[in-house]
Amino acid sequence: MNLEFYNQTGKIISTEIVENKFVYAKIQLSVSNLIIEDVIVKNPFGIIGQPIEGSVCIVSCNDQDTSQYFAEIIDTKFANALPNATCVYGRGGNYVFFMENGDIEIKNNGANIKLTSSNIETTGNVKITGTLEVTGNSTLTGNGLS
Repeated sequence: MNLEFYNQTGKIISTEIVENKFVYAKIQLSVSNLIIEDVIVKNPFGIIGQPIEGSVCIVSCNDQDTSQYFAEIIDTKFANALPNATCVYGRGGNYVFFMENGDIEIKNNGANIKLTSSNIETTGNVKITGTLEVTGNSTLTGNGLS
């Protein structure tokens, strides 16, 4: 199918990750309401992110003889709240914000965040709001304050 266009806006209908590295999308074009499948989602800065359904994008092709289309996500839904952040969006409204000041904010809608490694270290103060559960041995070096 050749739509003979170079740049049009559209909205993400659905996405699929292929081979754990490519994100393909089904997109509905804004002007014609035409639906295009197997559009490769271009991710900035080499970050693999799966855009949320309804994200606004620009759809383009290299030339009029190709049937391979690309989408560049331009959704600014969260841009006003965090103008100085690089964002990676996942499914279910989950995201990671890499802030200009160096902070990293991770949001997860009710599921678990798991860190798995033989050794996990953190440097700096740690604040826990909620219950701390430790399975296994625990060592406290320094003073314990109440």
